[in-house]
Amino acid sequence: MITRHYRTILLILSFFFLFYSPAKVHAGSRDSCSRNYNKKIEKSYNEGTDYFKRGNYTEAGRIMKSVINEEPEFVDAWFVLGLSNYKKVNANLKEAEKNFLKVLELCPSYDAYTYYYMGEICYGSERYDSAIRYLSVFIRMWIRSNPIRIIRGLWIS
Repeated sequence: MITRHYRTILLILSFFFLFYSPAKVHAGSRDSCSRNYNKKIEKSYNEGTDYFKRGNYTEAGRIMKSVINEEPEFVDAWFVLGLSNYKKVNANLKEAEKNFLKVLELCPSYDAYTYYYMGEICYGSERYDSAIRYLSVFIRMWIRSNPIRIIRGLWIS
């Protein structure tokens, strides 16, 4: 059982990192997960990310599903599908969770924000132990990839 103190800390961390949430969708895989796909698949993926960037999460999700049907290991498409399910007006958090879990299965080091969104989903469904686990990984990965931002935040007002 998680104490009230831990819930408060978790909530504060969630809101803090929400301001650093990725507003953009990246164009390619990261780390060792990078793969090349045929031009048709890449074009469909890019079309889907364009819809995502314009806030049309339903259409972005539809396109990402078709990309995944053609290339089931396209990590970027799984990530954007998860974001689409998370961000649309009638968010489907169960599907978003499945999508983000697939990202973690295919490439655990893909994007720190995969862990952030998993932490948010778990926190919202009162699975606090899992939320803490995912958000802890997120914080470690985020700090490793943003050392200058951390230093500025601590030393420059």
